[in-house]
Amino acid sequence: MSKQSIIVRKLALAALFASMGVLLKIFSITTADFRLALFDSVLIFSGMVLGPLYGLAVGFIVDILEYFILQRGFPFSFMILSGTMLTGFIPGLIFLSHRNKEKVPYVRIILSVILATTTAYTINTLYFYLVMGMGFLNTLPARTIALLIKWPLYSVMLPILYQVYLKHSPLKDNRLYVNKNKFEELDV
Repeated sequence: MSKQSIIVRKLALAALFASMGVLLKIFSITTADFRLALFDSVLIFSGMVLGPLYGLAVGFIVDILEYFILQRGFPFSFMILSGTMLTGFIPGLIFLSHRNKEKVPYVRIILSVILATTTAYTINTLYFYLVMGMGFLNTLPARTIALLIKWPLYSVMLPILYQVYLKHSPLKDNRLYVNKNKFEELDV
């Protein structure tokens, strides 16, 4: 397998993650005050397994597709878009230096979950403050509870997904198995 085929596989996975993210945005629990959506788990996972740039791209695609195809939610905002993109980018940065691809790095996963969701939460809260003024305080408790629900849920779910990914992925460690004893290193 060549370097181009690895890139094609990563692009295919990124497209799969983006479509899963849009579907999870569609099937979110939405009220007038907040939305409990699990789409950011897909963004975090895409950054973990594909890297920061792919995670950033998946976040961009998810928000753009939701806005232009589904035509729902708030008026398009680059602040909300940047929060979604950073949700995929931050875990990619945290996993960039992860060398031992055979073990599940629980601390990195929990750190990714907390940093990525808190960053998006902060950017979205700032946007709501700029748009609604002090009215954003009405939604803050419900949004904070939703954030606190996501932390333990993602901290349990993502290590399991990562372990399955490590077991079955041909992309792990950016190596292609040529035969049992040799590896072909790729810089992707």
